[in-house]
Amino acid sequence: MADDLKRLKIRKYPNRRYYDATRSRHLTLEEIHAAIRDGYEIEVTDSKTGRDITAKVLAQIIIELDPPKLDVFPVALLHKLLRTNEQLVQDFTEKYFNQALSTFLKSQRKFEKSLRSAMGLGFVAPPPAGTRRKQKRSRS
Repeated sequence: MADDLKRLKIRKYPNRRYYDATRSRHLTLEEIHAAIRDGYEIEVTDSKTGRDITAKVLAQIIIELDPPKLDVFPVALLHKLLRTNEQLVQDFTEKYFNQALSTFLKSQRKFEKSLRSAMGLGFVAPPPAGTRRKQKRSRS
């Protein structure tokens, strides 16, 4: 599927309901999370103001539905993030974090492709998102 077709435009209404304008149907936060895991890019706008609230919805998904991802950020970093000016955080994120993550993911895909080629394997699709085992978290 082309990248253009893997984009969903979603509106969030005051009653906390989400509407997928791309496929003309209502969605739950869990369905949005599943769509993202399936490779869709989302764009969420507030139905009243028209403002882009994608980052807020993605943060909400991480907090509510995928909290282990928060564990990768040291508490000290989160404190500094909350204390730092918005523009500085945005500049840092764009310059270092996004670039490093993109480079890592490209390198990983290239390595996997080379390994498959060396082993004489064709394209091997990753397992569907819903079939991955969830790790149990211990609470201390």
